[in-house]
Amino acid sequence: MKKYRVKIDARANLDIADAAYYYEKLSKGVGKKFVTNVHDASNTLKLNPHFQVRYDEVRCLKIKSFPYTIHYTINEDTAVVIIQAVIHTASDPEKAWLWKDE
Repeated sequence: MKKYRVKIDARANLDIADAAYYYEKLSKGVGKKFVTNVHDASNTLKLNPHFQVRYDEVRCLKIKSFPYTIHYTINEDTAVVIIQAVIHTASDPEKAWLWKDE
C-alpha cells in the first residue's frame, strides 16, 4: 500500500488558523479540537487520499464534527497530497478561493 505525504499550502494554514480562532472565541478548547480534527483528517489522507474528485481535479474530505471540508489535490508522481484550502461547507469553493488568485 502506497503511503502519501501531506503538504499544507500556506493559504490553507491561514484557513485553519482563522477557523480555529473563531471556534476558540466561541468556546475555550473548541479551536484546539478543530485543529486536532484537521490533523486526523490529514492522517487519513496519508493512507487513502483517493476520495471523489469534486471539481478541477480537486478532491474533498469532510472534517469530523465541524462544517468544514479539506480541498486538496494529489501528485501521484511524488506521492504528495497538497491541501489547497479548508473551507466552510456553506461556502462556494470558487468564491472562497477568489482572494487566493490575487
